[in-house]
Amino acid sequence: MRILHKTLLGAGVLAALVPAGAGCGKSAVAANPDMTVKNAAAITTAQMTQPTSLAVNDLAASPGAHLGPVALVGVVGTVDANKGFVVVDSREYAECGLTCLLEAGTKKIPVRWTGIAPQIKDKVRIEGQLTKEAKGFALVAVKVAKQ
Repeated sequence: MRILHKTLLGAGVLAALVPAGAGCGKSAVAANPDMTVKNAAAITTAQMTQPTSLAVNDLAASPGAHLGPVALVGVVGTVDANKGFVVVDSREYAECGLTCLLEAGTKKIPVRWTGIAPQIKDKVRIEGQLTKEAKGFALVAVKVAKQ
């Protein structure tokens, strides 16, 4: 989904969210005639701020670039009940299974989660907050869903 901004009489106005099929160069109204500036206000904040899912390797490569709300997709490698779990990249898991947890080059993301823990080997989508702390970065989950 792309967000288009239009300037209307000098004031920035959110015109519409363009459906993925609209493509570049097509106007939002041409792609969806019901989407006008008038009804664009009905779009909720949650719809506009839905975080794009990152892979574990992408987040681990540049965590500082993703501070704040984040969505992460990975495979559960270990679980520590009532504290959280660790996820690895889905592509790495597909190549070597959970033995990749023992390899030095494997990126692992610890997730703080006090809800019902997912099962080892589950592919999950995590929504949460990535923050910078004294010992590094912390991903505190607010939602965990099995994929």
